[in-house]
Formats: sequence, C-alpha cells, structure tokens
Amino acid sequence: MDVRSDDAEELAKMFVKEMRSGDLIRVDQVAQLANPLDPHVLGRRQAGEEEQDEQLFEKADLVFPSDEPLPACWTEKNYQVKERMCAK
Repeated sequence: MDVRSDDAEELAKMFVKEMRSGDLIRVDQVAQLANPLDPHVLGRRQAGEEEQDEQLFEKADLVFPSDEPLPACWTEKNYQVKERMCAK
C-alpha cells in the first residue's frame, strides 16, 4: 500500500468530544494529544457549517466520542509512578 504524505496526514486526525458542550473537536496533531506533558491540545470545534478556527482545549475537558475518558498515559505525566505505587 502506497501512502502519500498528504494521505498520512489525513489519517493522523482524530475526533474527541468536549464534555461541557458535547461538540466534536478535530485534533490534527495526535502526537500532541498523546503527550502527557502537555495539558492542552490544538483542535477545531466541529460546529456549524464552516471550518472553525483552531483553538486550545484542556485535555481534562475532552473524552472520546463514546464518552470514554482519554487514557491516563495521555493526560497524567506521572501515571507510571502512580501505577507502581498502587502495585506495592
């Protein structure tokens, strides 16, 4: 399968949901979403008919469209330390 870089960028997008409003948020930089050291993510609200401007969203306010929370490894910079302490 030959994937051009334009196609790869399109595949790297992800939708999450803002809990407060219920709006879908398109995240173009999935690496930023998965980075536990960054509490924010740039995204575009998917509301209305026109493309919305990119803005910062708090990861703490986001969930998957199915209402499942984002994984702790994406949101908590010390999640591995907490896991080890709980296992003792």
